[in-house]
Amino acid sequence: MAGSPALAVVMIGIALGQIPPESRTAEMPDGWLVLYNANVPDSVAWAQWYAAERGIPSEQLLGLYTSPNENLPDKATAEAEIFAPVRNFLANSTIGPRIMGIVAGYAIPGYFGTGDYGVGGYSVACALQDTTDTTFNVNPDYPHRWGDVLPAQRLTRATMTAGHYMVARIDAGSLSQAKAITLRAKEIWALRTPMFGNYVYYDYTDAQKGTWSTLMQTVQNPLLAGLPWQAFDEDTAQTPLDAFRIGWHDVKNWNDARLRGSPAGPRILAYDYNSWGATTVRSTTLDGGRFVPNAIDAGYAAAIGATAEPKTASAPYPDTLLAGLMAGWTLGECFYLANPYDDFMWEVVGDPFLRVPDWALGPLKSSADLDNDGDVDLGDFLSFSACVSGSNRPPMPGCASRDLDRDGDVDAADFNLLQSCYNGPNRPPAPTCPV
Repeated sequence: MAGSPALAVVMIGIALGQIPPESRTAEMPDGWLVLYNANVPDSVAWAQWYAAERGIPSEQLLGLYTSPNENLPDKATAEAEIFAPVRNFLANSTIGPRIMGIVAGYAIPGYFGTGDYGVGGYSVACALQDTTDTTFNVNPDYPHRWGDVLPAQRLTRATMTAGHYMVARIDAGSLSQAKAITLRAKEIWALRTPMFGNYVYYDYTDAQKGTWSTLMQTVQNPLLAGLPWQAFDEDTAQTPLDAFRIGWHDVKNWNDARLRGSPAGPRILAYDYNSWGATTVRSTTLDGGRFVPNAIDAGYAAAIGATAEPKTASAPYPDTLLAGLMAGWTLGECFYLANPYDDFMWEVVGDPFLRVPDWALGPLKSSADLDNDGDVDLGDFLSFSACVSGSNRPPMPGCASRDLDRDGDVDAADFNLLQSCYNGPNRPPAPTCPV
């Protein structure tokens, strides 16, 4: 969109909160609905805190009167207490058309019904991906269905299938632990170069289950050849200096030392292709020590797991996850694109706004980034507009940096340069940026 004729319209839309669907992407706070448990005071407190942390409008906090337990007994209960209220909000609210994602927040139940072997059940978060029903279906937007790692263009609300949403779960054993998930994501962003000197650990072989072919193909994919890959044995090995940790197929005893290697890396994402990894996300010892709560407890900002036994159904594609993050996209959209099924059992526990700054910001520094936050967005336009003095007039005090063409004034020519650099929040300046 950099330098396009539509930029002025989009900028006005940003200011008014009326961004058109074709320009709406996942990092925009007013594109997310936050669910909290109205029966749990700490959940109410979390929702208010989270909205303030992420700039989400208060009218996009939806309180649900549901159980504080991690599981609901059946689909009918989940429909009455969660899915129907969410569906009605999205259908009847003027806010609904702009929503791209849903955060299933602290103390919202994690699954419903009973899974195979009597353990776990169907993921509430995964069911919220498709609000049209609760029937197991293929995610119509996942690119591997067409043989692609990523879609040709980044998803917008206009290109995303109607009735479908990016969904992330933020839940833990306590209010402070739930807050820590978001604070960890923000800390990773503040590091600016968390990938430097750290590794992407992988283990695609298992003595009992054989080879996880999609992870093997991910490691061998030329598109991802630049990643700092490091093989390990997830059954026994720790992963020091860990940025990502992806393996299979150990099911329990994750409360041991394996996830807690030293020295710790930035611990961005942990993902294990196993059974029942997220039957609880609130206890590190319940059910024998499941993967997801222990990964979060070990300091990972996000973790992926299943709320039941997925059997041979495809798990989220690790190449899509990594390639999307390398494109500078958010965790929320990367998981959505990687997850091949709606209304199933795979979910991500983590802040959907998490991004990897090495990839999202890139090395380019532009003088049009007036607030020095790594992007050229509305904040820079507002900063610029306060300094416009017109042609052949010296810049006002404190405004010299807005003279982008260095001709001694702040005028329309400087605005044109700023426009050519615009690329939106949390993204590097546009490739066409000349300054």
